[in-house]
Amino acid sequence: MNELRLNIDLDEGQEWFGAYQTPTYREFTLLGNTINKAARLSDFARNYSIWVTKNILATVNSKECEKVTCEIRRQSKDRQEILEPSTYGHVNNLKNLEDPTNVKLHDIGALPVT
Repeated sequence: MNELRLNIDLDEGQEWFGAYQTPTYREFTLLGNTINKAARLSDFARNYSIWVTKNILATVNSKECEKVTCEIRRQSKDRQEILEPSTYGHVNNLKNLEDPTNVKLHDIGALPVT
């Protein structure tokens, strides 16, 4: 009866999964650059979007890649929304990184996404 709305962010890479244990508790954790990028992409995504990095699409064979529709929504100079199919954009071109609310995105500013 509830509507589920998600933002989805996909990247690829190597990460470390392990357990951290103290005398009083045990915690499972993930560490690595891919995890950090995924967390930042999660901060980037809004309005129930799916964002994929160029890295992950480069690992997909061309036959499978044909099944994926990639596009970027941008604002024109006159503030109109433009849909650019089959393209990537860097995070810093899609979000105003000078805005203090986007400070967490600085480390993925040059990351190409679609």
